[in-house]
Amino acid sequence: MTLIELLLVIALIGIVLGIMAVSGRRMLGNQEAKAGLNSVRQIVWQGATAAASRGQRLDLVRVGRRLQVQTQETTPRVIRSVDLTAALSAQLPNGTWFSFTPPGKVIFPTGFTQPLNVTVNGRSYSLSFSLIGEVKVQ
Repeated sequence: MTLIELLLVIALIGIVLGIMAVSGRRMLGNQEAKAGLNSVRQIVWQGATAAASRGQRLDLVRVGRRLQVQTQETTPRVIRSVDLTAALSAQLPNGTWFSFTPPGKVIFPTGFTQPLNVTVNGRSYSLSFSLIGEVKVQ
């Protein structure tokens, strides 16, 4: 091989690696978006099933970057929690989102508006919550 051929091969490898890095970054962003949305879906479903299995009313509460299912005691106990990804940004309200009753039904407080609009890595999604704890992502 001559020096020119070797330089051409190195240049082609550099171009291919550059393209892979850009598409890999985009792919990671999409995976992070899906993970953030799935975290919200799972914590809502877990809250509804935990209320049904425990036979007690539970709340879904947002505290900073964390969503948690907790009991309605004077000193609430956290049953489940999930950290929201940094890529997820929205006008998500702090405090109690809604409650789960023992048969697994979701009770929405007055003023809780649906769908809940979120943005993950620049893409907008709408989250709709059903009365049995299912979350539809559109």
